[in-house]
Parts: sequence; C-alpha cells; structure tokens
Amino acid sequence: MASDEATVEAARRWRKRLGGGMRQAGILAAAGLYALENNVERLSEDHENAGVIAQAIGEVPGVRLLLPEAPTNIVLAECPLPAAEVVRRAAAVDVLVTDMGGPLLRCMTYLGVSDVDARDAAERLRALLVELAA
Repeated sequence: MASDEATVEAARRWRKRLGGGMRQAGILAAAGLYALENNVERLSEDHENAGVIAQAIGEVPGVRLLLPEAPTNIVLAECPLPAAEVVRRAAAVDVLVTDMGGPLLRCMTYLGVSDVDARDAAERLRALLVELAA
C-alpha cells in the first residue's frame, strides 16, 4: 500500500467518480452516440426538470446548491447533514439520489423522468430535507 487506508479509499472513490472504474466502455460510448443522434432536442426537458428539483430543495434552510444557474440535468447540493442519511431516507419515499461523499448530494433527471415525476420527487425531497433540518 502506498498510503494510509483512508487516503487510498478516497483515491478509489475519486477514480470511480471520474470514470476510472468503467468496464466495457465501448457499450457506454454506443449509448452516448445514440443519445447524441436521437435525443439532443429533448435535453431541454431534462434541464427544466432538474430546475424544478433545484428550486424546491434550494429553498430549504441549510441546503446550498452548487452551480445553481447551470443549465444541466444534474443538481448538486450540500446538505446540513451527511448525504448518506438523505439517500437512505429519500429511498424510503421512492426518490433516488446519490451520495457524493460527506454532505454532497446529487440528483439527476433523464429520459425516464417526466415533468410529473420531477415535480413529485422535488416535493418529496424538499419535505424530507425540511424534516431533517428541523
């Protein structure tokens, strides 16, 4: 081992975040090419849906949005408690979000998330964060 256990674990986590743990990259690349050739027009829907989620959770005291004005389908937020706890509790109310380490939480929208789904998830996640912040 080249370093202490905590540093090695952190390096592994960053490697995965940056795609270093991928296998079968050609299959993923094919999916990306298909998306670019067939779904670019509808990306604005994903961005709007992410905006709904960002607005809802950005109003919660103690939650700080990272890149709040970025037109993307990804919402990153710092929570006043560990993201792992938010992920666990959100799953219990059928909202899937990702723990990005420490207080960092990631929400994403995509082709399978309708505007109704986004509004529902936004409200459930907002209510959960308000409850956890209290």
